[in-house]
Amino acid sequence: MSIETRSTNVVLDAQSGKQQIERGHVQFSGKVLRADGALKGFRIQFAGDGVRDAMDHDVHVEAIGIQNIEPQGNVVKFEVFLSLQDENDDFLDRYRGAAEVVIVAQVE
Repeated sequence: MSIETRSTNVVLDAQSGKQQIERGHVQFSGKVLRADGALKGFRIQFAGDGVRDAMDHDVHVEAIGIQNIEPQGNVVKFEVFLSLQDENDDFLDRYRGAAEVVIVAQVE
Protein backbone atom coordinates (compact mmCIF):
# COMPACT_ATOMS: atom_id res chain seq x y z
CA MET A 1 0.00 0.00 0.00
CA SER A 2 1.07 3.56 -0.66
CA ILE A 3 -0.21 7.10 -0.32
CA GLU A 4 -0.62 9.01 -3.58
CA THR A 5 -1.84 12.51 -4.42
CA ARG A 6 -3.38 13.90 -7.58
CA SER A 7 -4.54 17.40 -8.43
CA THR A 8 -6.93 18.66 -11.06
CA ASN A 9 -8.71 21.86 -12.00
CA VAL A 10 -12.49 22.13 -12.03
CA VAL A 11 -14.21 25.01 -13.84
CA LEU A 12 -17.68 26.17 -12.83
CA ASP A 13 -19.20 28.06 -15.77
CA ALA A 14 -21.25 31.24 -15.31
CA GLN A 15 -24.83 30.65 -14.25
CA SER A 16 -27.46 31.96 -11.85
CA GLY A 17 -30.45 30.66 -9.95
CA LYS A 18 -28.88 28.11 -7.58
CA GLN A 19 -25.76 26.70 -6.00
CA GLN A 20 -23.40 25.31 -8.63
CA ILE A 21 -22.07 21.75 -8.50
CA GLU A 22 -19.48 20.37 -10.91
CA ARG A 23 -18.24 16.79 -10.92
CA GLY A 24 -14.60 15.80 -11.27
CA HIS A 25 -12.38 12.74 -11.01
CA VAL A 26 -8.74 11.70 -10.82
CA GLN A 27 -7.07 8.38 -11.59
CA PHE A 28 -4.54 6.52 -9.43
CA SER A 29 -2.03 3.72 -10.07
CA GLY A 30 -4.06 1.02 -8.30
CA LYS A 31 -7.25 0.30 -6.40
CA VAL A 32 -8.09 3.16 -4.03
CA LEU A 33 -8.90 1.98 -0.51
CA ARG A 34 -9.60 5.40 1.06
CA ALA A 35 -9.51 8.97 -0.20
CA ASP A 36 -10.02 12.53 0.94
CA GLY A 37 -9.68 15.91 -0.73
CA ALA A 38 -8.79 19.55 -0.20
CA LEU A 39 -8.87 22.81 -2.11
CA LYS A 40 -5.42 23.96 -3.15
CA GLY A 41 -6.78 27.21 -4.53
CA PHE A 42 -9.89 28.77 -6.01
CA ARG A 43 -11.26 31.80 -7.85
CA ILE A 44 -14.86 33.01 -7.70
CA GLN A 45 -16.45 36.10 -9.19
CA PHE A 46 -19.68 37.63 -10.37
CA ALA A 47 -19.92 37.28 -14.14
CA GLY A 48 -21.72 40.55 -14.88
CA ASP A 49 -25.06 40.81 -16.63
CA GLY A 50 -24.52 43.58 -19.13
CA VAL A 51 -26.19 46.15 -16.88
CA ARG A 52 -24.12 45.92 -13.73
CA ASP A 53 -20.38 45.53 -13.77
CA ALA A 54 -19.11 42.18 -12.47
CA MET A 55 -17.28 44.02 -9.68
CA ASP A 56 -20.30 46.06 -8.54
CA HIS A 57 -21.52 43.72 -5.76
CA ASP A 58 -21.40 43.62 -1.99
CA VAL A 59 -20.81 39.96 -1.20
CA HIS A 60 -23.13 38.50 1.42
CA VAL A 61 -22.45 34.75 1.15
CA GLU A 62 -19.64 32.84 -0.52
CA ALA A 63 -18.96 29.15 -0.16
CA ILE A 64 -16.81 26.68 -2.06
CA GLY A 65 -15.81 23.16 -1.15
CA ILE A 66 -15.53 19.49 -2.04
CA GLN A 67 -18.17 16.88 -1.30
CA ASN A 68 -19.13 13.28 -2.13
CA ILE A 69 -15.58 11.96 -2.45
CA GLU A 70 -16.01 8.39 -3.67
CA PRO A 71 -13.31 5.84 -4.58
CA GLN A 72 -14.36 3.56 -7.45
CA GLY A 73 -11.59 1.14 -8.38
CA ASN A 74 -8.55 3.20 -9.34
CA VAL A 75 -10.60 6.41 -9.80
CA VAL A 76 -11.80 8.89 -7.18
CA LYS A 77 -14.91 10.88 -8.09
CA PHE A 78 -15.93 14.08 -6.30
CA GLU A 79 -18.04 17.22 -6.58
CA VAL A 80 -17.05 20.86 -6.17
CA PHE A 81 -19.82 23.18 -4.96
CA LEU A 82 -19.90 26.95 -5.28
CA SER A 83 -22.30 29.60 -3.95
CA LEU A 84 -21.97 33.33 -4.38
CA GLN A 85 -24.74 35.70 -3.31
CA ASP A 86 -24.78 39.46 -3.15
CA GLU A 87 -26.41 41.76 -0.60
CA ASN A 88 -29.87 40.85 -1.92
CA ASP A 89 -29.24 37.28 -0.67
CA ASP A 90 -30.47 35.67 -3.86
CA PHE A 91 -28.98 33.76 -6.78
CA LEU A 92 -30.21 36.16 -9.48
CA ASP A 93 -26.75 37.40 -10.50
CA ARG A 94 -24.56 35.21 -12.69
CA TYR A 95 -21.35 33.97 -11.11
CA ARG A 96 -18.53 31.59 -12.00
CA GLY A 97 -15.39 30.10 -10.57
CA ALA A 98 -12.62 27.55 -10.69
CA ALA A 99 -10.99 25.33 -8.10
CA GLU A 100 -7.78 23.34 -7.93
CA VAL A 101 -8.57 20.14 -6.05
CA VAL A 102 -6.04 17.80 -4.42
CA ILE A 103 -7.08 14.22 -3.71
CA VAL A 104 -5.03 12.10 -1.29
CA ALA A 105 -5.58 8.35 -1.53
CA GLN A 106 -4.42 5.15 0.07
CA VAL A 107 -3.73 2.88 -2.89
CA GLU A 108 -3.44 -0.90 -2.86
